[in-house]
Amino acid sequence: MKNVTSSYLQKKFGDFNEKYFNRVLPPCDMRAVNNCFRLGLYLGGKKIQHPVIYIVKRPLLVKKAFWTEEDLDNIIIHEMIHLYVDKIMHRQTGLFQHGYFYRKVCKRLKKEYG
Repeated sequence: MKNVTSSYLQKKFGDFNEKYFNRVLPPCDMRAVNNCFRLGLYLGGKKIQHPVIYIVKRPLLVKKAFWTEEDLDNIIIHEMIHLYVDKIMHRQTGLFQHGYFYRKVCKRLKKEYG
């Protein structure tokens, strides 16, 4: 997938919010970035009113590689789970941000959607 743009990510956010989260997630800026030390990054928390999700436009370390649509979808959903745990469950996600509540949401999504 060559053209990962912020508007594309925003559309995916809306689609996944409806499909997997019953449209309960609050608005979130989706930003496609060239450089990030992670594949995706959720910035939220109690002090941040309007959360932001950053997604790297293409895989790191391989200059001519591009995301598959499935890879990109998984990264977006991964970051949306962080948003859900933070803003809907009002929980911190624990050590390395993948604690009990994060894993609980992952298990629910896997059970319901495979």
